[in-house]
Amino acid sequence: MKRFFLTLKDKTHRVIVKFTRAYLPGAKKPYNARVVHQTELNLEQVAEKALLYDVGVLPARIVEGVTAFFTLCYYLTADGYKLKTPLFKSFLRIPGEYDGDETQLHENVFPELRMNAAADFTKYIRERVEVVFDGIYEANGLIGEVLDELTGVRDDIMTVGNIIDVRGSGLKILANGEHASEAGFFFASEATGEIRATVIPVNEPRLLKVLVPPLPPADYTIIIRTQSSAIKASTTLLKNIREIKSDFTVKPA
Repeated sequence: MKRFFLTLKDKTHRVIVKFTRAYLPGAKKPYNARVVHQTELNLEQVAEKALLYDVGVLPARIVEGVTAFFTLCYYLTADGYKLKTPLFKSFLRIPGEYDGDETQLHENVFPELRMNAAADFTKYIRERVEVVFDGIYEANGLIGEVLDELTGVRDDIMTVGNIIDVRGSGLKILANGEHASEAGFFFASEATGEIRATVIPVNEPRLLKVLVPPLPPADYTIIIRTQSSAIKASTTLLKNIREIKSDFTVKPA
């Protein structure tokens, strides 16, 4: 593999995983395995890790260089170039079928971006990551993924005025009179505080369908507060409200 680590010393990485209750449709076994402490990092936070990992490049230079690189990737991809980098390969695809005499795309059809992890990147993960199983994840619930129904994009964007599917375990929102005002589904960011979702057409332990309300531009953490039990029957009410937070952020589109 081409080495682009600069001064970073290579090593075997130990990743701790725990069993979590299966939440995807059609799951044939009761558990998935999930990485513990899998934290979402933005570009600035990634760059700051350069000091910890002794990469040999200052964080500010990394941010500047990566920003310029991805801006260039946007422009080149939009101009029809295929890209092949140490981390990913990408290209444009035009969806649909045609008669051959069209002069424009069909209504509501747009160019699609196809992006895959580069072979060297996947090879490095396969060869250098040691997975250590560490029992069952016992928690008050789990947000596993957020699917934007309109675009099919996961864990990234939410189309305002459309439905998102939130999958996980222990998600059912339920509360008695005393706690009813506390329970609910919230979009939270430092800029906006918490914004409550008011329309939840499907409210089940492993699936919530939520109508995305008007949201100012921001990166949002999803927060679910409920009095239902994550372990017993979903109709069992706990004494107090429990809270579930996503370990990733999503933004309105």
